[in-house]
Parts: sequence; structure tokens; C-alpha cells
Amino acid sequence: MRFDLTWTLEVGSHIDRVDRVTICNGTKPGMGGKIDIRRSDGSLRWTSTSGPLSGTCTALANSDVNSRDREIQRLGALFAGGRPAAALAKDCCYRDVNELGHDVATLQQEKVSLQQELLEARQTHERTVRKLSRLSEKNQQLEKDLREFENVAMKVESEANLNIIEHDRKNSDLQVKLQQSQLRVRELESLLELCSGGNKIHNISDSSQSSSASPSDITLQNALKQSTEEKRLLYKQLNDLKDREQTLLADFEKVKTKYTKLKQKYAALDQTQHHAKNMPADSAESQIEIQSLKYKCNDLETKLKHVKEERDRYSSDVERQLSVVTQLKRESSEKDHELAELKNELHSQRKLNRPITTCSSGAGRLKTADSFGSGQSTLSVQAAIHRVERERDVAKAEIQQLVLERDALREKLKQTTRSHQSEQTKHDSLIAEYNGQIEKLEAEKRNLQSGQTASHMKVRVLKEENRELQNRVKDIEDRYSKLKLSYSQLKIMQEQSETALAQYQNRLLCTETQLGTTESKLLHVGNSAEDAQHEVGNLKGEISILKASNASLIREKDKLLMELDKKTESLYAAEVELSDLKTRKKDLQSTIDKMQRKLESARSAGIKLVALAIHLDHLGRTVTGTLRYLICIIRAGLVEVRDHARASTHTIVRDAIKRRA
Repeated sequence: MRFDLTWTLEVGSHIDRVDRVTICNGTKPGMGGKIDIRRSDGSLRWTSTSGPLSGTCTALANSDVNSRDREIQRLGALFAGGRPAAALAKDCCYRDVNELGHDVATLQQEKVSLQQELLEARQTHERTVRKLSRLSEKNQQLEKDLREFENVAMKVESEANLNIIEHDRKNSDLQVKLQQSQLRVRELESLLELCSGGNKIHNISDSSQSSSASPSDITLQNALKQSTEEKRLLYKQLNDLKDREQTLLADFEKVKTKYTKLKQKYAALDQTQHHAKNMPADSAESQIEIQSLKYKCNDLETKLKHVKEERDRYSSDVERQLSVVTQLKRESSEKDHELAELKNELHSQRKLNRPITTCSSGAGRLKTADSFGSGQSTLSVQAAIHRVERERDVAKAEIQQLVLERDALREKLKQTTRSHQSEQTKHDSLIAEYNGQIEKLEAEKRNLQSGQTASHMKVRVLKEENRELQNRVKDIEDRYSKLKLSYSQLKIMQEQSETALAQYQNRLLCTETQLGTTESKLLHVGNSAEDAQHEVGNLKGEISILKASNASLIREKDKLLMELDKKTESLYAAEVELSDLKTRKKDLQSTIDKMQRKLESARSAGIKLVALAIHLDHLGRTVTGTLRYLICIIRAGLVEVRDHARASTHTIVRDAIKRRA
């Protein structure tokens, strides 16, 4: 008979395994047998081969069996109690392992989705940071352009102010000259009135001489008519100038409105510039918002780090729990295997109990051992069952703890996902707001660029106008220098003509005195006719001489008239130059008006326009005064010529009378 028995005894961490107990009985009684008891650590090894057993061997076997039984009893006492195996089978501790695996998979999926959302949030944050950097660079460029525009505007204003100062100086010089010319005109008018009164008295006293001096009077009358016509023309010109002044005032009002509009646009540009400069106000706010966003992003990053740490911790906990679950599964499988072995051992022990009772006569010395082995095997099985139940309870408690930890982790993950979703929505709303602000800033930038292009065009136009004005000023200065030269030449000619007229006046006085003496002599010598006839003959010769001298005087008078015509032509040229000066003055006034657009106050512009109107009135008055002065000079020259002719005739008559006497 041969059977194998293997069991495992475990107390705490110590495992005492009896791998195999082999009992071999011979087929024939009295042939002996073989007993082989082995332990896993090799501490006990006893083998009985064929032949009768000796006393020492039996004693050793009995002692070993007794020690084994005692150990089994001790271990059975330790493993006493516990639940039955059916209850343990029902309350399996590994029933929810699949659910835990499913929860772990869902948590991993949520972790992947959260990582993707974090990547998207970081990308959007980087985009916003790049956009904000671009906007800051664009704002810096706009500030540079606005500074350049301000510098150009300041330069243009300074140039305009310098031009206005020069024009004011020139206008003051012209006003002084006009006042001087007005004084001269008044003096000449007074002289003309005196000369006209003297001419009337002389015409009443000397009717005969008026017939001889009629052509000079006719020329004077013609000159007066011309002067009156010129005066009328000048008044017409003044009226035209007043109309033009009104039109210019209307244009000035239009320009003023345009200037106000441009000023408003410039103010708008200043506001935009102030906005661009105070983009620190707006950019400071945006920077504050950006900093708050950065802080929020940093908070989000820290939260993400915490979430990652929690995720890693939870994943480590899950892995640990999975390892615990796998270990528990392994231990449960081992326990199941041990239970199966114990059941098999119980079944084999039950089978062995029957043949041992029948064969008690042949193997009496092993009866006690077999009976002890069967009873103790049941105790060991019960102890193992109790131990497994306790382990089952411990594992169940651990599983409950794991379930609680899993629920807590789920709640934490839900809270973190909710907080992350809320923060994500806030971040998306902030990103949308910043996108709107970025679009607004881009629109403002476009408006600023369009305004800058318009302002650059205006600055270029103003520069071109300034160049044209400078060229015109240079031309006007050249013409003014030429007019000064012509005026000096005319002044020299006038002085020469005045000296010639003074000489002719002296000659005329001499001739008048000679005529008076000759008349007195003729009255005294009128008694003798023959003498008178001789004198008449002589006088005829003298008359012919006088005619020749008169012809020469007429020639001189013609020359003087030619000179007067030249002077009138020069006066006409001076009038043309005056008209040119007026046109230039109008151009200067227009340029001044254009420059006045950039002045700050409208009162100064109005005052300057009033000053210009007064200046125009002074110019008109000076022109009329100069014309009157020239007319008086012409009249005085004609009177001097007439007086000189009379004096020459008187001298000739006196010489003739003296010769005849």
C-alpha cells in the first residue's frame, strides 16, 4: 500500500511544509515496508527500507510523529474560529475588480482630455502673448510716427510764424511809406489849391495874357481831367478792393471753418496720439489685465501642476491598489489552491480511515499514528479555513478602504474637472474679450494710419505751399528792389525837372519885368508915330526874333511835355507796379491767411485782417496822394513853363525897346 500526503502549515511569516509522507507496505505481510518523511527545508528525513524495523528507528519515528502531532495541535489551536468556507466563497473579495479597472480606464481618459485642454489653453495663452507683443510694437511705432508728426507740425508752425513776422515787418514799412506819401499828397493838394486860386486871379486881371496862355490852361485842364478820371478809377479800384476784401473775408470765414475742422481733426489726432501715448493708460490697463491674466495663467499652471501631482499620486495610488489587487488575487488563488489541497487531503484522510480500521491486526504499531493523523488533519484543515477566513476579512476591509479611496479620488477628480472647466470657460471668455480688444486696437490703428497718411499729405502740401511762398517772397523782394531803383531814378528826374522849372520861372519873371518896362516906355514914347513905325519895324524884326525864340520855347515846352509824358508813363508804370504790388499783397495776404490757419486763436487772425484792411486803405490813400502829388508837380511845372515864357517875352520886348530907344 502506498499513499502520498502533502500539506503546508503557516504561522505568521514562518511556513513549515511537509512535502511528502510516503508509507509503503509490502504486498505480503512480514516483508517490511518503507516510510519516507520529508520536509521542505530538509530538516527531517527518515527512510525505512525493506527488512524489519529496528528499535531505534521506531523510537525516532514515534518521537517525530509525536512532535508533528503536537505542532499540528498547536497550529490548530492558533487557527481556531472563523467563518465557514461557503460564506467565504459567497463573499468573494475580488468581485469589484473589473469595476475598478473600468473606473481606472475612465480616469485615464479624463486625464488625457484634461492634458489636451491644458495644451490648448497654453497655445491660446501663447497666442494672446504674441498678439499683445505685436500690439505693443505697433503702439511704439504709432508713438514714433506721432512724434515725427508733432515735430513736423512744430517746424511748419515756426516757419509760418517767421513768415508772418517778416510780412508784418514789411507791412509796417509799407505803412510808414504810405503815411509819408499821404503827407506829400496833402502838401501837393494844398499847393494845387493855392496855384488854382492864383491862376483865377491872374486870368481876371490879364484877359489878354489869358488868350496867349490858353494852351497851357487847356493842358492843365486836361491834366486835371485826367487826374479826376484817374481818381475815379482809383476809387473804382478801391471799391473793387473792398469787394475783394469782402470776398476775401468770406473766403477767410470759409478757411476759418476749414481751419476749425482741421483743428478738430488735429485735436482728434492729438486725442488719438494721447490715446496712443496713454496706451500706457490703456496699455497700462491692458498690461494690468495681461499681468492679471499672467497671474491667472500662473495660477492655472500651478493648479495644473497640483492636478498633475494629484493625478500622479492618484495614478501611483491606483497602481499600488492594482498591485495590491493583483497580490490579493494571487493570494486568493493560492488560498483557493490550498483549500483545494486541504479538501483533497480531507477526502483522502476519510478514505484512509476505513482501511486502517480493517488492517489494525497487521499494523498495530501504526494505529495510533494514523488515528492521530486523521484527527489532526481535520484540525489543520479547520485551522487553515479559519486562517483563510481571517485573511478574507482583512482583504475585504482593505477592499472597502480601496473603494472609499476610489470614491474620494472620483470626487476629487470631479471637483478638479469642474474647477478646470470653470477656469477654462473664464479663460475662454477672457480670451474672447482680449480678441475683441485686439480687434478694436487694430481698428484704431487703421484709423490712426489713415489719419497719419492724411496728415502726411497735408504736411507735404503745406511744405510745397511754404516753398511756393518763399519763392514768391524772393520774387517780390527782387521786384521791390527793382522798384526802389526805379523810384530813386524817378526821384532824381523829378529833382532835375524841379530845378529846370525853377530856372524857367526865374526867366518868366525876368520877361514879365521887361514887358512892364517896355509897356511904360511905349506909353511915354507913343507920341511920335515915325519912331513908332521905326520901332514897329524894329519890333517886327524883334517879333520875328521873338517868334523864333517862342518857337524855341515851344520846342522846349514840347520837350518838357515829352518829359512830362515820360513821367506820366513812369507814373503809369508805377501804377502798374502798384497794381502788381497789390496783387502780390493779395498773394501775401492769401499766404498769410493760409498761415493763419495754423494759428491758435481766431482773434489774432481777425485783428491781423483788420490791420490788413487798414493797410489796404492806407495803400489806396497813398496811391491817391501820390497821384495828386504828381498832378500838382505837373501843374507847377506847367505854371513855371508859362511864367518862364512870359518872362522871356517880357525880356525880349524890353531888349527890343532898349535897342529901339
